[in-house]
Amino acid sequence: AYKALPETRRGIEAAAADSAVNMGVAYEKSGRPEEAERAYRRALALRPGLARAHFNIAVLFWGRDWRKVVTELEAALAAEPTYADALRYLPQARAKLSAC
Repeated sequence: AYKALPETRRGIEAAAADSAVNMGVAYEKSGRPEEAERAYRRALALRPGLARAHFNIAVLFWGRDWRKVVTELEAALAAEPTYADALRYLPQARAKLSAC
């Protein structure tokens, strides 16, 4: 029974990270970007490298901070190299950053 403790903990942390991402989306849709970013960062604290959290942070900063967008999209791809949305938007973000 005690040997299952690490697996149980990982499962709980993964669920908490997913919940934090979902809260971030809710905050974002409610026009509360600061709270959204905090929720996404909380998800990353629980599950470092969670590609969806990195991608959602990139979306928050789209059009406002291209360096941060590129950094977050690259982090999403480092965590999950086939993350389709990050693959799709990274070239655009890099082009915008180069134009600044």
